[in-house]
Amino acid sequence: MSMGTGIGIYERKFEMKKIIVMTMSVSIFAATPAFAANSNTCGGAPVLPAALQIAPLRAPESERVVLKVAAEGTQNYTCAAGKDGKFDWQFTGPRATLYGPNHEVIGQHFKDKKGPAWEFTGGAKIVAGKLAEAPAPATKGSAVNIPLLLLKKVESTGTGPFSTFSYIQRGDTVGGIPSKAYDLCDASKDGKSLEVEYQANYYFYSESADDRLLSCREAPAKSVATVPVKANSSRLISAQ
Repeated sequence: MSMGTGIGIYERKFEMKKIIVMTMSVSIFAATPAFAANSNTCGGAPVLPAALQIAPLRAPESERVVLKVAAEGTQNYTCAAGKDGKFDWQFTGPRATLYGPNHEVIGQHFKDKKGPAWEFTGGAKIVAGKLAEAPAPATKGSAVNIPLLLLKKVESTGTGPFSTFSYIQRGDTVGGIPSKAYDLCDASKDGKSLEVEYQANYYFYSESADDRLLSCREAPAKSVATVPVKANSSRLISAQ
């Protein structure tokens, strides 16, 4: 499916003031790297983007990539003053749905007390810490995207194939960065939260991969047609 160029309209909502700002954005469904068709085939290892194969994002040689999972959700921020007194969006964590090899929901991605976490429907949960990051390239419809990451497992709970993961890479990112043109943070928005839509692929590594992970590793194609994502879409909400 080729990239659509339809124009979408989205809303930023102030829950208390009921102010709605209408703005234009370009849909980036199929061209989004996280959900675009690729040459991988079930039964073969995921093909890593070039940026994830070199330092500082390359995983240790002893590890092998065994699973690619597509994620779609939001990167979340709170407007607050920094030590210098200037207001800016402070990152508070992600909230995303994880899609499995048969286009089904297989888990959730969110911020745990110890770091970013991936919790799978079978009960396994992995918490990781960031080792390195690098700027993400611009994509069609989104000039600024959240960084590419290399993370290492801090802890895991549960059993089964997903509990064996050791390293995680975030690649193919789209969106997730507040817009300098529209998402303004100043004293009038102190304490308010901002949700910015994003997509990414997460690549999971293991030294002792369970064979159940090796049969099919495709990122879902379903989301290309059913979950259109708008570049730099965001929603401003009042403080909790």
